[in-house]
Amino acid sequence: MTEVDDLANQVQQFARSIAAGGADSRAAALTKVYDALQLGRRAEELLSATARHARECGCTWQEIGDVVGTTRQAAFQRFGKPIDPRTGEPMTRTPIPSAEIMADDLLDKLRAGQWSTVASRFNPTMARALDDSGLADAWASVIALGGEVDSTGTPFVRLHGLHTVVDVPIEQEAGATTMRVAYDTDGLIAGLFLLTPEAAQEPL
Repeated sequence: MTEVDDLANQVQQFARSIAAGGADSRAAALTKVYDALQLGRRAEELLSATARHARECGCTWQEIGDVVGTTRQAAFQRFGKPIDPRTGEPMTRTPIPSAEIMADDLLDKLRAGQWSTVASRFNPTMARALDDSGLADAWASVIALGGEVDSTGTPFVRLHGLHTVVDVPIEQEAGATTMRVAYDTDGLIAGLFLLTPEAAQEPL
């Protein structure tokens, strides 16, 4: 039995157990969520391995992207293993740990007016572009346009090149916005933006 067959059998068995219905305890229901997550992760690992195998067989990223329903760049970013020209080693292809927690904390600091604390987390490029005073002015403009922050949603984390990008949905008095923060591989802030919901949906 191939790994694909084995995974397919597990998915079918799991699907039958869900379709059977019946009442579950909260613990059992959460266990099923966890089990589904693990199956999804295993499927993603298998998909990544088969995409890289297709590349070894001469397929282009465009062809792979066509199969999975995305662009060639998105296929490369999802499945590729680029080599770092500085070290000759494969580049890290996982987001930095706890990026969503860092982004939530960043927003808390902005709302509290802790400009110097936020600025201390900037990488050198960001620090040259935006100091404490500039950050305070920028946040004042955000509040002037949309009002105070009423609530926040669940952060969405993904990789973009060497950066970990986190989008935090925000509800202000006047409507919805999204805070987008990009972290470099050292966990320093490399970009900070406030976007409309439409702009947040556009490809990076």
